[in-house]
Amino acid sequence: MRKYTRKFGIEFEFECSWERLKKCASKAIKNTYGPRKYYAKEERFSSDFQTNKWHIKEENTAVSELTTPISTLRDVKSICEVIDELRKDLIRPQEDCGIHIHIDVPDIDIYHIMSGWLLSERAIISCFPAFRRRNGFCEKILDHPSASRSQIAKYLENKTDMATHSEAIDLTGYQDNKTIEIRLCEGSVDPEWIRAWIIFVINWVEFVKAKNPSLLPCEKCNSLDFEHLLDEMHLDKKTESVMKDRYERYKKDPYWV
Repeated sequence: MRKYTRKFGIEFEFECSWERLKKCASKAIKNTYGPRKYYAKEERFSSDFQTNKWHIKEENTAVSELTTPISTLRDVKSICEVIDELRKDLIRPQEDCGIHIHIDVPDIDIYHIMSGWLLSERAIISCFPAFRRRNGFCEKILDHPSASRSQIAKYLENKTDMATHSEAIDLTGYQDNKTIEIRLCEGSVDPEWIRAWIIFVINWVEFVKAKNPSLLPCEKCNSLDFEHLLDEMHLDKKTESVMKDRYERYKKDPYWV
């Protein structure tokens, strides 16, 4: 299945000095991936080179950032082992830090992707705390209750063509790189949560791909609730359990903020 070979990369933001992150992350990467598997420089830089290595760098908003190599679902266990070592070394994100997943989607049209997001945005965002729902770095696409009563077709072209880097799903990299970025997740060093979120996101992409693109615009925005989304995604039991726990924890937080 395509989901096992779909490529992605992840940015982990931390509120700690670059020097401290380098010391701890380089050790964790060496223990899991072996020597010479990271590139570290005390400055901001793009991660579009040496994509087979982890990158340790400064970041625009948080103090430091750790970026994975280009990976697939087969690498999730190793990624989580690195993050778990950072947890043991007491590396922590702050509330304004995030986890951003960049996903390679050359086989899915950009309007198809946005249609899938408009169908399920509320179901996904309901798994996150209120401070992520009103965060200027991962804004909801649909920003008013009335939007949920409208057909996807009403918003599709505008929301796709006017995409920005500050939205929960960022489509600005699609034209040049055929990638999308899911920016919704808060910073974390919980390996079980990170594992579940990665698997959920990749499975969500495959779920969207399987939907008939000609029928999606006729659906209502946010018409797919959380339980039905899980039913259609066919997640493994461990991932489904983690996502259900998150949903139960945050579903009552104010949504339209």
